[in-house]
Amino acid sequence: WNDRIGQNVNLLGEVVLGDAEAAHRYNHYLEALKEPDINYISIKISGIYAQLHPLGYDKSKEKVCVLLAKVFQQAIDHPYTEKSGKKTSKFVNLDMEEYKDCELTLDVFTTVLAMPQFKNYTAGIVVQAYLPDAPLFYGRLLEFAKKRVAEGGAPIKVRIVKGANLQMETITSSLKGWPVPILPTKTNVDANYMHLLDVAMQPENAQVVHLGIASHNFFTIGYAYLLSKHNQVEEYVTFEMLEGMANHLPRVMRNLDKQIILYTPVVKKEHFLNAVSYLVRRLDENTGEDNFLRYSFNLTLHSEQWNFLEKQFIEACKLKDKIQPAIYR
Repeated sequence: WNDRIGQNVNLLGEVVLGDAEAAHRYNHYLEALKEPDINYISIKISGIYAQLHPLGYDKSKEKVCVLLAKVFQQAIDHPYTEKSGKKTSKFVNLDMEEYKDCELTLDVFTTVLAMPQFKNYTAGIVVQAYLPDAPLFYGRLLEFAKKRVAEGGAPIKVRIVKGANLQMETITSSLKGWPVPILPTKTNVDANYMHLLDVAMQPENAQVVHLGIASHNFFTIGYAYLLSKHNQVEEYVTFEMLEGMANHLPRVMRNLDKQIILYTPVVKKEHFLNAVSYLVRRLDENTGEDNFLRYSFNLTLHSEQWNFLEKQFIEACKLKDKIQPAIYR
């Protein structure tokens, strides 16, 4: 940690295609947690188990629970030593990716944390605001956390993102003839994000489900910042951004005395191809017609681009209280 800026290490890699590759990736996570300088990592269940399939749900859940429990135990057994000398368990964040894995990811997360040995361990999970059922996912996590804390357990953390799998979900749905599981417009997504913030930042909720605000859109960040101050829940909120993207934002948030976490991609030299696919996804996001980062580099107050983005934000604000959770697929 440096000047209130921490790192969430993401070992880059695509969906594993076989058991040997899954075991190799899994061991990388376990080894990373032994590193004294790493105190926060993100993992995906599709990166540690190769046989995920809806028809084998119970078997997949059983296998992934065993794997995740070992990861959590590793995070406890190899604590991070802070500058003060205090030792704290390392933090594990469970990423969401494909919609088809969302239910299993949430189920595995709550099942493993409910094990007695993890009663006092805090871990995190992602909720994607571009899913119309995101408020339902959050509601289930909130219910779990309230019961857990009431029984003397530790809180959990939810990292709220807008969602980064848009193209793949659209193409997969088209090829399979399935309904697209994501919201139709960016305004809908932004409204859903703010709706989640409104619920999650209620003091009684933020105390049991801590929040990571993952966004580079400073209208969204500003909304979250002001809401956290207004509701007096700042101690439960971190602001999270991608390492190397819009570096001015972490500096500004640090100057406001906010805890920043940078989502940091890491890859071994021999697996550099994974870094290329990650880069292409980021380029795709950053150049998207509706994406905030496309406009952010030369943005000036009251310019044409500013007015366009401000209008988007205001439209989303008007929609946020009308959000009705839904399941498209």
